Amino acid sequence: MLSPSAFFQRYPQEALFFLVASFINSAGSAFMWPLTTLYVHTILHRSMTEAGFVLMVQSLAGIAGQFVGGSLFHRLGAKRLIVGALLFQGLIQLSIPFISSWPVYLVLMTCLGFTFNLSFPAIQAFIGFR
Repeated sequence: MLSPSAFFQRYPQEALFFLVASFINSAGSAFMWPLTTLYVHTILHRSMTEAGFVLMVQSLAGIAGQFVGGSLFHRLGAKRLIVGALLFQGLIQLSIPFISSWPVYLVLMTCLGFTFNLSFPAIQAFIGFR
């Protein structure tokens, strides 16, 4: 049986970095659903149904983001796509606390779902190539 250190030494360092980053990203995204629900209900004073609608639209935009990310991977390359998507995602996330308008929040969350999943095909392909 392999020891944990021997198991991890079989993989390239970049793959391990992406594994850890993917775990952190998944853990952080798990907080998005309850935090979005609390923000919509408490700060924007909307119903729980509308909070669910935001999450649904965000998820649907994420599906579109994965398709677009897959096609952009071949045009832009992995590094430019990942960095660009994370940059736009960070800008959107930084702007959310300053928004108190329901329609603008809905658009921002849709864009966030799109950009969040835009880099997934590039990350998975990059790890697959390594």
